Amino acid sequence: MDALKASHGSIVNVSSIAVFVTGSSIPYAASKAALNHMTVLLANRRPEVRVNAVAPVSSIRLDPGLGRVRGYVQGVAPLRRTGRPTTWPK
Repeated sequence: MDALKASHGSIVNVSSIAVFVTGSSIPYAASKAALNHMTVLLANRRPEVRVNAVAPVSSIRLDPGLGRVRGYVQGVAPLRRTGRPTTWPK
């Protein structure tokens, strides 16, 4: 963490919407929930190092039944929006 502080680095953990929906693999969802909790703990422990988690929601495009998750995520996200998946490179 000292090297991250000195270099103004950041930690970005990749989480999942599996934390918010039922029907996901229990071990997978539990591991992602643990990752989210660890992200919060690290961010609080070392406020001088930026620590975030992202939870891609692009699968909502493939499964319309998960649309309620996008609404939930938009409600709790600091910017009150979600990203949109794109194909890259074009």
